[in-house]
Amino acid sequence: MMMHRYQNLQRVLSNGKQKKTREMNLSKVPSPIHKMNNNLQLNQTRQQASVQKQHRILFEQLKHAVSSNLPCFFIEYEQAENSKNRPSDISAARVIEDYFNQPGISISFSLVGHAGNKLKLGVNNKESYATLINTDKWPSQVNNIKITVSKSKFTQDSFALVARYVSLQYDDEFVKEEIKQNLQSAENIRQIQYRFQRRTRDFCFVIKDLDECNSTLKLGRISIGNTFWTITPFLTGNIMTYCTRCWCLGHMRDKCNGEYSRYRICLDNLINGQTHVCSNTIRCAQCDGDHHSLSEQVDNALSTGKLQRLAPQDRVHPTQFRLKQNEFPSLPSLMSCTTPWKQTSVSSAVTNNINGIEDTTKLLLSINQNILDMKDNTRCIDEKLDCINEKVNRTSLDVALHDEILMKLLPTLASLVDKFIWPMMLNDVAGLRNKQDQLQKI
Repeated sequence: MMMHRYQNLQRVLSNGKQKKTREMNLSKVPSPIHKMNNNLQLNQTRQQASVQKQHRILFEQLKHAVSSNLPCFFIEYEQAENSKNRPSDISAARVIEDYFNQPGISISFSLVGHAGNKLKLGVNNKESYATLINTDKWPSQVNNIKITVSKSKFTQDSFALVARYVSLQYDDEFVKEEIKQNLQSAENIRQIQYRFQRRTRDFCFVIKDLDECNSTLKLGRISIGNTFWTITPFLTGNIMTYCTRCWCLGHMRDKCNGEYSRYRICLDNLINGQTHVCSNTIRCAQCDGDHHSLSEQVDNALSTGKLQRLAPQDRVHPTQFRLKQNEFPSLPSLMSCTTPWKQTSVSSAVTNNINGIEDTTKLLLSINQNILDMKDNTRCIDEKLDCINEKVNRTSLDVALHDEILMKLLPTLASLVDKFIWPMMLNDVAGLRNKQDQLQKI
């Protein structure tokens, strides 16, 4: 009896499953419209996939391009007998974040790791980096272990600005003084060197104060020589990629096939468990020379084609307009035929317009030449006025010096007349009685 009920129950369950499966299969039968939409979506997906395949970028290059250029902070623990008491990297980073969050400083590290025995911390925004680089309120210990914080000693290009299109009439020293007068925290002011000649110059500089940097970018202008020039953020160029394990060019760290990591200065092998003592002898990983591996003296990298140096191009820009003979196409000649009086008047009007345009062009050229001559004359007059001003200043200094000398000599002359010459005249010395009137004038 129980076996019969069990068989009936299995039959009912199997019938229910078949019915449900039939309904699902019917619902999956595509209609013509749905099938056409699916074909369109499939074609679009294939086109997108083909486009992505044509413009594929290596992940290593993309990772290097979007990475932050802000340097990291290194935390060095005090040398303890038992290194196992040190906290993990994540725990130490959380302790430091909580320490900064207590006084209201919001800090969130985007990179937590270690470099040797040091803790490596990094952020990916300029606000947090400026706060950490300018503050001295770092914790003195983590989990009762004293720590020492190492910061970057130079300001990054992320805080750099560019004053663009500065006129050539201002020299470099004047531009630097004007920029320092506008921005107090500006430093490392330098002119950007281009591979071709330009009518204007661009000056790049770094601002330590983030608030001053943001305010300057918001204004978008900077005053140099009583003229406002455009100011924009500095965009760094392509960074040379190299292996930070063997310090060779041509591959990244994850593609390095070297057996050991090498020290950057002396290129000695870094073996785990052994303390490295650097000889401070500089060696190059590219050509084995007595310079750094990424120095400009690496000739081997240029000869092998790993580095390519572009030669500067000389582009001469004319300073004034010059009308060349064959620069503009000549107008077609008028056909000599009998035309109605209306068309004749139109052709004569066109000829008059052409003559008027030529006269206007000649007039503009003469005006341009006169302006250039006036500019040269003005420059000569300015130089002469400067010379005259210098002579006047020199003469005024001489007059003041002579006046001071005479003022010092007058008391001496007065005492000489009063104590020596006047008594001799009263004693009727020969010849002095006749000079009485002149002495009284003195």
